[in-house]
Amino acid sequence: MLGLLSAALVTVSATAMGPEPTLPVYDPRASTIVARGLDNPRGLAFGARGELYVAEAGRGGDGECRRGADGGRICAGRSGAITVVDFGHQWRVVSQLRSEASPAGTDASGPADVAVDDDGELIYTDGAGLHRGPARLSGVGSGFAVLPGGRGYLVVDPAGNALRAVTARGRVRTVATFPVREVAFPAGIPDGPPPGSRFPMESRPSSVAVGPDGAWYVGERTGFPSPVGAARIWRVVPGRAPEVWATGFTRIADLAWSTRGDLFVLEAGQAGRSASSAKNVLSRKAGRAGLARQAGELVGVSWGERSVS
Repeated sequence: MLGLLSAALVTVSATAMGPEPTLPVYDPRASTIVARGLDNPRGLAFGARGELYVAEAGRGGDGECRRGADGGRICAGRSGAITVVDFGHQWRVVSQLRSEASPAGTDASGPADVAVDDDGELIYTDGAGLHRGPARLSGVGSGFAVLPGGRGYLVVDPAGNALRAVTARGRVRTVATFPVREVAFPAGIPDGPPPGSRFPMESRPSSVAVGPDGAWYVGERTGFPSPVGAARIWRVVPGRAPEVWATGFTRIADLAWSTRGDLFVLEAGQAGRSASSAKNVLSRKAGRAGLARQAGELVGVSWGERSVS
């Protein structure tokens, strides 16, 4: 059974570098707690004033139950929410959203991503589709990361290892695809191949954010076996092949650039399989780069030697 999310919010920064820059790599040392008590955090986005919104999948509830994929119970409730973090405070601006989870709060599904459109309206995705404020827009983007822009949306397609563009009328085109690669199979996974043996792993992109340079940055959640530190951030420019921009993460859940040019990265660990912890942490990778891991927290970190200009 999947464990609780481990949320780490990180910051990455950018200055022009030579033709062969050193990729920023996760460094767990310095970090600052930004928010606590997040309930299975998923996507995040900044508003026009620099406030940070976080989608929380919730912990299900005492409503109708069904059998989960592993045979355990998955029960529905209204514990999903959208939280805002601003001026050192946090509060839920939207609550009572549908959520499903095990009685322990694991295997949670509910609000998956959040964004703010040009009119200041909150847009979020969940299992029912895409919502703008209280209204459901469509089933497109159900459960996936969505980035509004222009006359439509960018939608992350984990199953297809792709980034898609969707128009307001529902037309879809592929912007980029992300390759399958071989990784060393980690130790500690029952009934798996010998530790260290090569194993194909899908990218499973999970998140997208537009950077200050106008490029799109895509985070990987990674497919099985998801070894610690294997997730990457890709930089995507239309008409060009995507390039790896940063490495060293574990199961990235979401990305967001702040108005100051800092990239925030939400990590999601998977307990009992191959991730490093079963905690909820958000950390921040400041203007240059950074990260952290602790339970149910939003963290700010300053690291790095890379900038986007």
